[in-house]
Amino acid sequence: MKTTKFRRLTYLVVYGLVSWAKPACADAVLDWNTHASTAIVGIAQKGPPLAAIDFALVHTAIYDAVNAIAGYPFEPYGVTPEVTAPASPEAAGLPPLTTS
Repeated sequence: MKTTKFRRLTYLVVYGLVSWAKPACADAVLDWNTHASTAIVGIAQKGPPLAAIDFALVHTAIYDAVNAIAGYPFEPYGVTPEVTAPASPEAAGLPPLTTS
């Protein structure tokens, strides 16, 4: 019983800190993470197991979008979106993918 309460308190503290984080100006992925945190934890009020799945979906979408813009240097995880040229990660506010 004490372990369950401690685990819930730990999750509450971690997600509370994540939801209070301010958006980063230099990294669009962190900005998207902050927006996702606000939507998933703050607005939808999902608990840790379901929130983790939603965060994974958001980051899969970010990866697939940047991968598509870069011309698919890596295998996509979720979908294979079509990109209309010209497109660049910088224009989308994301860092470019590198193969090194």
